[in-house]
Amino acid sequence: VSTQSTGMTDLGLMARRFAENDPSLTTVCLRDKPALGDEDGKAIAAVLEINTAVTSLTLHHTRIGDLGCTELMNAIRGNTTLRVLQLSRNPIGDSACAAIAECLRRNQVLEELGLSQNCIGEVGSTLIAVAMEDNATLSRLDLSRNRIQVSGGMALGAGLACNGALMSLNLGHNKLSDAVVVAVAAGLRQNSTLMALNLDCCGVGDTGASALAQTLGETNALTQLCL
Repeated sequence: VSTQSTGMTDLGLMARRFAENDPSLTTVCLRDKPALGDEDGKAIAAVLEINTAVTSLTLHHTRIGDLGCTELMNAIRGNTTLRVLQLSRNPIGDSACAAIAECLRRNQVLEELGLSQNCIGEVGSTLIAVAMEDNATLSRLDLSRNRIQVSGGMALGAGLACNGALMSLNLGHNKLSDAVVVAVAAGLRQNSTLMALNLDCCGVGDTGASALAQTLGETNALTQLCL
């Protein structure tokens, strides 16, 4: 169900369909709904705790921030059906990342997490990076267009060395540095699953590019690299 195509904006009706586990309701897309805020996020989270049908949920360009995201992540910890969660273009910051990290540690089915165009910075990205070391199911992670800089980027690079599930990582349009790219390259040498890496508009210089080039000659997994 997409609110763009059906015009359905009654969150109460959608919540009832969630709660009823309507088997035909497997994909829910709420895009460009800035009227939706943290309270709506809490309502959706409450339903996710009991829903066993929805496999894909998109909440793109809303006002769901740290509080709503925290509730969603707490609900998804034990969810056994949701495989795709898109939370791009929302005011989600570092305060929600402890819940995101704990969800990544405990959830065993989520395969794709989109957090592009949020406000996640150094602290939040580091929490996510550490949690990814214990995650065995997430294959796609999008952290592009956030506020990640050196320490967060270094943590994500180090995390690649320990993660054996991630196949696609997007860090584009963050203020990284050559030091971060060197760390990412080092992590890739010990990673056998990552196939796609996006470092577009991250300020990659000659040193970083050289480290990546050397890594490409040492790994068979990476097939897509965007600089």
